[in-house]
Amino acid sequence: MSTSAIGSNSTPAYVNTERTVRETIIKFFKEKTTAVIKAVGYAAGWCTVAKPDMPQAVHNLSGAMSKVKNAISITELPERANKFYKSGRKFIQKPSWQAGRSLVQNGALLVNATTDGVDFAKDYVPVDKHSFTVLKGVNFGASAVGCGLSAYEQVKAIREMPEVNVVKTSQRLLNLARDVSYVALGVIGLLCIITGTAFIPWVMLACLTSGLFFTVGGYFHEKLVVNRVDPAKVAINLRRENEWLRSENTRLATPGAA
Repeated sequence: MSTSAIGSNSTPAYVNTERTVRETIIKFFKEKTTAVIKAVGYAAGWCTVAKPDMPQAVHNLSGAMSKVKNAISITELPERANKFYKSGRKFIQKPSWQAGRSLVQNGALLVNATTDGVDFAKDYVPVDKHSFTVLKGVNFGASAVGCGLSAYEQVKAIREMPEVNVVKTSQRLLNLARDVSYVALGVIGLLCIITGTAFIPWVMLACLTSGLFFTVGGYFHEKLVVNRVDPAKVAINLRRENEWLRSENTRLATPGAA
């Protein structure tokens, strides 16, 4: 990562002048482990949908990735519960549209993690089949509502832009496509449970794959495009970079520092 110094004081400020695709990919694998696991699982799932007589190892891979994802969701439960609690307190203290939306979305994320956790646990402890079906229905419904609110916010943000901004609009459209994919998944899943209709694997997989595709696309678009041209984002990134480099400069200038 190349940098350039600004000023002539003993603790110079540094400006980041390079954001490479390679660095972003590495950061993606670090921050979005669950997305990578989903991608492998969905790829295996499509192989089995396209060719049901695929080797058993491919079928097992899809199931294994699902279990890994569910196990990771268990570790996320405390954080999601805390966010839901905080958003609930904020809504009670000062009710507003934004606070209510945050509460619903954090509640949906908590329900999702809980459902994944129960799905993982049912292989090891007895779980009532009917109760789990109800929980899945609640999860589908919560996902549809939470992502529906997010989709509304994306459309609202685009309409309220004071002027045409291709970069920001593109980011909002990617987010909207992601949200619509998960709304469709939630609605279809909930209807299947209510009507007792069997899930159609390729339909559910298509919604999941679409949601993941636009999630990953939105991530890279934000990191590689939006953060480069949005002055506010650039200022935040440079400030964080400068603070870190100043601290490193101070640490290395301190006698005895390793």
